[in-house]
Amino acid sequence: MSRNASARRSAASMVLGLLLASTVLAQTEPSQRFAAVLDPWRTDDGPGLAVAIARDGDILFRGSVGLAQLEHAVPIQPETIFHVASVSKQFTCFAISLLAEEGKLSWQDDIRKHLPEVPDFGNPIRLEHLAHHTSGLRDQWELLVLAGWRMDDVITEANVLELVRRQRELNFEPGSQHLYCNTGYTLLARVVQVVSGRPFTRFCRERIFAPLEMRRTHFHDDHRHLVPGRAYSYAPTSGGGFEKRVLSYAIAGPTSLFTTVDDLMIWNANLARPRVGSAAVLETMLERGRLNEGRELEYAKGLFHEVHRGRRVIGHSGGDAGFRSHLLSFPDERIDIAVLSNRADCPTRHIALQLADVLLEGDGPAERPATEVGSPPIVAEPAVAPELVSRRTGLYLDADTGVCWKLAANGSRLEVFSEREVRLAVPISEQHFVSLPPGPAFEIQFIQGSRGPERCEIHERGQSPRSLLRVGPPIRSRDSFRELEGEYRSEELDLSYHIELRGAALFVRRLKYGAELLQPRYEDGFTTGWMNIRFLRDDEDQPLQMLVSTGRVRNLRFHRQAD
Repeated sequence: MSRNASARRSAASMVLGLLLASTVLAQTEPSQRFAAVLDPWRTDDGPGLAVAIARDGDILFRGSVGLAQLEHAVPIQPETIFHVASVSKQFTCFAISLLAEEGKLSWQDDIRKHLPEVPDFGNPIRLEHLAHHTSGLRDQWELLVLAGWRMDDVITEANVLELVRRQRELNFEPGSQHLYCNTGYTLLARVVQVVSGRPFTRFCRERIFAPLEMRRTHFHDDHRHLVPGRAYSYAPTSGGGFEKRVLSYAIAGPTSLFTTVDDLMIWNANLARPRVGSAAVLETMLERGRLNEGRELEYAKGLFHEVHRGRRVIGHSGGDAGFRSHLLSFPDERIDIAVLSNRADCPTRHIALQLADVLLEGDGPAERPATEVGSPPIVAEPAVAPELVSRRTGLYLDADTGVCWKLAANGSRLEVFSEREVRLAVPISEQHFVSLPPGPAFEIQFIQGSRGPERCEIHERGQSPRSLLRVGPPIRSRDSFRELEGEYRSEELDLSYHIELRGAALFVRRLKYGAELLQPRYEDGFTTGWMNIRFLRDDEDQPLQMLVSTGRVRNLRFHRQAD
């Protein structure tokens, strides 16, 4: 062989070596960056998380950090089984969709066709209302807590169905609003059992998990059931370290799926290219809900439609006790990510999007879809006399939710205080105010009465209008508080609350929770921080009823009992 030929071969070998090295680097660098996302959660003595990332159904990365069981120092592995809370909901909808494909039911069916024990509320609640959280039913977990249950009690399907059977009112007319509600998914799981003739857990095992070879997945409807290789849930304590968060659910449908990140990658691959179910089932699963007025929701059947960096995202989060989970898919990029954790402060959705960014940065920018909501436009502040703004200030009650909003003047701006945040608005006319960035865009329209503004409507993008009634300031006299004392009974919860005066303060006492301070918000309106309580009076100005509202329960009625 000539010296030149040898040199050429040596150069070619060097180029090939560099190409191979760059290929290896290109392959290993994302893995290193994926691992770096998990670094803040690495620990030798605390709970942690497991993740899996796939593209086109092929696993790109599997990783885990922390402990599955602190008591025995058992490390988390990608094979570790987690309770994934509301990620369960898409499986429940898939089960219903399979039965619908077979003609055994329809998403348009009235729930009472299959479960006649559900009360007749005047307007039909359809199966699709349950799936899209538009049924108007009160949420089961919040009803249970109001009824004196603790979330670490053993809660069964029978307990929830009994609560549903006792309900006499809805939060709203079915289909008119969207409000997240777990009750609907307990009823959907029950429908699967009634229509198929098999327990819901068995139906899912035989029709979904076994055919897909999701060998470490099951619906956990018996808290006594032993599950080898499972994680337990924990939460950080204020003094450092962790405490165990007990979860004793014996109910499936809205929650209680036990699974692994590996099995969830199999599941997401099936949603993209179905092996179980048909393309029609997949299309049904991805179909967004609509309100009666025609507005399309971001929520489909157990799946949220969102946008990240201009790209479509379909997914769902979950959280029960100390478990946190997020499963998502970028359908156009064919990327699937699962993040499962057993520590209550773990931001699984944020971590999933961080992992996605590692891959998306290499794909280049995407067009910004028209459905992605950006920041609200900058509104030039008009020259308005501050006294005009001050006339709009005061307390405004959202009678649907029991929440009291406070509007306060700040020069020519209006500060809008809701339960959790403060936002700014400026007038563009005497009756019309619009928000200032940052934050979600909203508008306030004041409706004038003979004595000034009597109510206002708040319009926020993607939500139904809120109608707020102006109310008077809280009355804090001992005599006015004494009038409210007594026993108030709810037939829907089958128990009583006791309102009692201690010193100069009112307290509410309920089963298992002791006495809770009632903080005055407006005249005859109070809050405990979680419950909003409003007293209604009769024609003689005597307390007659008490309405209790929480985030997902509205105006639960308690009647004052005779002394």
